[in-house]
Amino acid sequence: MADFDNGDVVRLGASFLYQSSEQVVNVWTVKIESGGSLTFAQGSLELAEYVDELYQLCIGWYKTTFTSDRISVKNETQNTVWGSIAFENVLAGTQITDPLPQQVALLGWGRTPISRVQIRKYFGPLTENALSAGQWSSSVRASFQDVMDYHITSQTMTGGLELRGVAYNKPLDRATPALTATTAVVPVVQRRRRLGRGS
Repeated sequence: MADFDNGDVVRLGASFLYQSSEQVVNVWTVKIESGGSLTFAQGSLELAEYVDELYQLCIGWYKTTFTSDRISVKNETQNTVWGSIAFENVLAGTQITDPLPQQVALLGWGRTPISRVQIRKYFGPLTENALSAGQWSSSVRASFQDVMDYHITSQTMTGGLELRGVAYNKPLDRATPALTATTAVVPVVQRRRRLGRGS
């Protein structure tokens, strides 16, 4: 059995550092649709490219102190934890305006054909200029809409690995793709784990 086979579900934790010390992680779950039967060394390049492409669409809306750190990788299907890999490129925000409170986030979600099953992503912390009259500006929403659209659509990496974002239910071993994606107009509050608590 290869490290990454067709049909495998892979969990990618995109970890960033905020203000040099605080960790911000977004988890992306993808299913390998084709191009599999890869070793970890081969697959890690394709997976890093996928995450890089996601954030190239939106990194400009983050503050300059928001920088890429590492990507954790777990093959959920094979129950194999591979540890961390490097980002394909060093990513950093470009905004210099004041940051919003860290719990304020832009919510993106993908709707699946199964009731109450969604792909939900919270993006932040962003900066004050991302808001207009208390709502996310149209240009900010457009960028994160592109991120969500990228994730729910099949993407083929340079080496031929085809990936698609899914909502994954581990007990049922069910990977469900989304049909459509949306970004919220109004900011939401994301509860964040306190340092030293939880796992």
